[in-house]
Amino acid sequence: MLRTARLFLPLVGLAIGLAACGDPPQATSDWTTTAADITVQADGCTDRIRADLYLDATSSMAGYAATPGSAYIEVLDNLESAISGAWADDSVAFHKFGETVREITREEFREARTPGFYRERGIFMTTNIDAVIDRLEADRVAVVVTDLFQEDGDINAIVQQVKTQVFQRGLAAGIVAVQSPFDGTVFDAPGGSYTYASTSDPETFRPFYALMFGEGACLRRLADALKAQSAASEAPVLLLGAPMVERFSIELDKTRDSRGINRRTSSQPDHFAFDLINDAEGGTLDETVILTFDEAAPALNPDRLALDVFRKTRGVDGDSTATDDLRITDMSASGDTLRLTLQLEPTGEDAALTYLARLRAGDIGGLAAPAWVEALSTSSPTAEIDPNKTLNLTKFVGDLAQASASARPAVVAQFVVDVTRR
Repeated sequence: MLRTARLFLPLVGLAIGLAACGDPPQATSDWTTTAADITVQADGCTDRIRADLYLDATSSMAGYAATPGSAYIEVLDNLESAISGAWADDSVAFHKFGETVREITREEFREARTPGFYRERGIFMTTNIDAVIDRLEADRVAVVVTDLFQEDGDINAIVQQVKTQVFQRGLAAGIVAVQSPFDGTVFDAPGGSYTYASTSDPETFRPFYALMFGEGACLRRLADALKAQSAASEAPVLLLGAPMVERFSIELDKTRDSRGINRRTSSQPDHFAFDLINDAEGGTLDETVILTFDEAAPALNPDRLALDVFRKTRGVDGDSTATDDLRITDMSASGDTLRLTLQLEPTGEDAALTYLARLRAGDIGGLAAPAWVEALSTSSPTAEIDPNKTLNLTKFVGDLAQASASARPAVVAQFVVDVTRR
């Protein structure tokens, strides 16, 4: 999905509230939300971490371990130290998994460089990532190292588990894709197993992945620690369930033909104030939103953007309510710039209202896999066609992105609008 697509949208949601008659008060917000609530912060992760490392010990993974100069071995050699270097106080537990999950010692983990590690009965036949997800704990970070070869049915089960165990618990998921030399057998391909050996050309390398689950800020720090290794320095990163934008800027004003609205000055960022005059029922607003996306953000589909709006009576304690007093009637996208036309039509008789509006990805199709995912994905790898690509990666990541957006709103910008009837 491209951020340059053009679109025209209906409204999604709004909010309004009123206070008292008389002279309009200064434009001060009743909302406690700030831009920091939806943007990437320098580091919101704790200085203490407890981590679980899960290593896929099925037969296909042996091809990474058997290759000289393997990025896989370098990442494993440095994985524990990467965690220790990123946190002053850390505790790491090691596991191997396949058909089942078994906790192992640090010494056993180091045996992942040998073929025997990938031949353990009761583990080596199938990759059951869902068995790992069942063990996730909210107060720990989990890192799952695997080749992510998944059939359609497996993907559906895994995504549903991640939605329940991760996104609906306020946690995030991350993917780091590392290209590595490979020499071995690729199992579980739809057309049957095949052997594959990369060459010195990086284009022939086969990717493996570090799946990460935990607090979004901690996953960001962990991804940075992994990429500090030479073998993973060029590895792309995707974070889902974490803030998508580093910052945003908003311009909002009335259109020329909206004569029943006057704009007032506000000194607060992303906060706009308007007077309704001469018994006007509302008017039209023009808005420009410029987004600066985080490098690890998924692709945003502008055709599926939504506006959630919440309303209060200004200066009066109480909960907000969702409303359609403010809605999108038209929108276009060019690069990371959005241009919206909003219709403002306050309901009720209150004299002073305040709205919090949040622009977010839609629940269905609002987020998509970034381009690098599609480049690494295939639907039917064989020895002759896409032998070093990952089975169903685009579907897995796309479904995971949708699960993230539907479990928790993926907000990319927010602003406040105060309205006073004169």
